Amino acid sequence: MFTFIALSLALAGALMLVASGLQHIRNHRPLLASLLAHRMLTYRSARLVARTLPGAQLVLGALLLLSLNVTLPSWLSRPVVAATSLLYLTMAAYLAKLMFQGRRADCNCFGGREPVTWFSCSRAFVPGVAAALLAFTPAALAREPRVSVLLVGGSVAALAMSTHRLASRLVRAPDLAVGHSTEDR
Repeated sequence: MFTFIALSLALAGALMLVASGLQHIRNHRPLLASLLAHRMLTYRSARLVARTLPGAQLVLGALLLLSLNVTLPSWLSRPVVAATSLLYLTMAAYLAKLMFQGRRADCNCFGGREPVTWFSCSRAFVPGVAAALLAFTPAALAREPRVSVLLVGGSVAALAMSTHRLASRLVRAPDLAVGHSTEDR
């Protein structure tokens, strides 16, 4: 059961990385604007992150999807799972630091205008921990093919729920579209 949950959460994380990477590759400027608004990186660092993070998200997400759905040798799949874990845990730590500092800013997750909340932190933390557990439990990456079908179904559901939450927040925030800040409410 532990393996099934960890694989499901890691696969959901892979799908979220692909979705986010595609969104940011189309237009990295909102990501750059969010990074600059956070005031945690220099302009050069924020620009570098905004240009390289989308590609890293897309590549790691795709490789993780492949690693979790096809039985690959552990020397190939474990580094991919570990790198994905590192990326997610770094994002979670970055978002948590924003929360602890009390900064009100958009996280730009999936290319949308969503404020940084504990939900956005956990959306990065949970797949990161799941991938870390899989990276350090080699037997967990070997499983029966029928489990992959369940994993994909559960992961797609998790992705749909997380993007639905984002979309519903955007729809409920008409004041932001008119140019009002969240402090005006």
